[in-house]
Amino acid sequence: MANFSGLLRIGTTARPSFVGRHIRAMSSDAGLTPSTVVASLDKHIIGQQQAKRALAVALRDRWRRRNVADEAMRTEIVPNNILLHGPTGSGKTECARRLAKTAQSPFVRTEATRFTEVGIVGTTVDTMIKELVEVAIHETTEKAKQEVAGQAQSAADELVLDLLLSANASSSERSQLRADLHAGKLDNRRVKVKLAPPSPAAAPLGMMGHDQFAMPAGMEDLMSRLSEELGPRKSSDNSPKKEMSVKEARNLLADEEAGKLLNMEQVKQAALEAAEQDGIVFVDEIDKIAASGSMNTTGGSWSKGEGVQKELLGLLEGTTVRTKHGPVKTNHMLFICAGAFHQSKPSDLLPELQGRLPIRVSLAPLTEGDFCKILSETENNLVAQQKALLEAEGVDLVFSEGAIAEIAKIAAQANSTLENIGARRLRTVMSKVMEEIKFEADKCRGTSIPIDVNYVNAQLEETLIKTDLQRYVL
Repeated sequence: MANFSGLLRIGTTARPSFVGRHIRAMSSDAGLTPSTVVASLDKHIIGQQQAKRALAVALRDRWRRRNVADEAMRTEIVPNNILLHGPTGSGKTECARRLAKTAQSPFVRTEATRFTEVGIVGTTVDTMIKELVEVAIHETTEKAKQEVAGQAQSAADELVLDLLLSANASSSERSQLRADLHAGKLDNRRVKVKLAPPSPAAAPLGMMGHDQFAMPAGMEDLMSRLSEELGPRKSSDNSPKKEMSVKEARNLLADEEAGKLLNMEQVKQAALEAAEQDGIVFVDEIDKIAASGSMNTTGGSWSKGEGVQKELLGLLEGTTVRTKHGPVKTNHMLFICAGAFHQSKPSDLLPELQGRLPIRVSLAPLTEGDFCKILSETENNLVAQQKALLEAEGVDLVFSEGAIAEIAKIAAQANSTLENIGARRLRTVMSKVMEEIKFEADKCRGTSIPIDVNYVNAQLEETLIKTDLQRYVL
């Protein structure tokens, strides 16, 4: 692990020896072998071994590149970007998301249909890199704060004591109150805390939802420059105060104190490095911008799709994106593109784009047996989630093996008769099975409710007797 003690603001006391020791993603850890990564993915994803192996090898290659002795050679080695294609609900997004979580890498998921080419009103592909940087900065800051959490909490506690005690309080009174504070005896006391003024910069682009408005081209850079010129707003005696419990105040003040202890310039540089070296960008719905035979004409959605594909070429090949935190190179980021390709095929993508996605993996449709395993073998599966939800009401749910098998069977039948939405069908079937129990759960506290085959069929009877399932969407 690297020593990131420079992330502490110079001049602080009791500096921990390894501040930001976990800033670097775990992908640099030699322990993440391909077999280890696949085993981790197996806990959450059933089947799709070919996709898991490809992702695990890509992750391991990052570690291998870092350990190449020749720096010139290390610079030349670039990731093999991956194209996942398979039916919806087969696990494409989950594979990428779990991979990033396993590696503790900065991760951003986006849809190809969001973007347009440069020069046309809309969101350009550079936005996804800016979002990745924002995610990296947020995660890096939180990890750095964890390194100084103890020192920050001590400082926050002293500030809380200042709010609770009078100016002429004796040291013994302060010591006694500090002991009560640590024991939790003062958690419900109310205090008025001076809030730090908000930063002039609005919510970062990467923290906004995809459905929120996108700034016009050039506006983000303008806002960033204005923010830098205005500089950070300093607190004053006129800063607003908010009344809250001591417990809330301790948490709020500890977070502020942790921020004061950090050297944010060093945090930013560590975050930019994490984004460049460990970042994973998942571009979903790539098939929606591919040309099918009938669409390969000028105009229409294909015009936009072709333009977006051309814009993606530079990012996947390796370029420099200007963000408000500084320039970021995409040369060593791992791009994972995915699509169902129901109405098109991977070969409909621009040849140049296909060449920048050298690893192509086909995900298989999920079967009834896969559904059974998803419900019973994966961590935090749907059955376990339903049991946990009802435990909050004091109700004990007991699913029989037959009930789980029946749910899987009905989901598979619905997928074969209706639109095949893969594993997502399980959630819909499960919600119908649990609907009545959840509605009446508050009246069943302290009881145990068995879920067997008969109960499952009874709850779905109206659906099962439909001869035309197309009229009844599960």
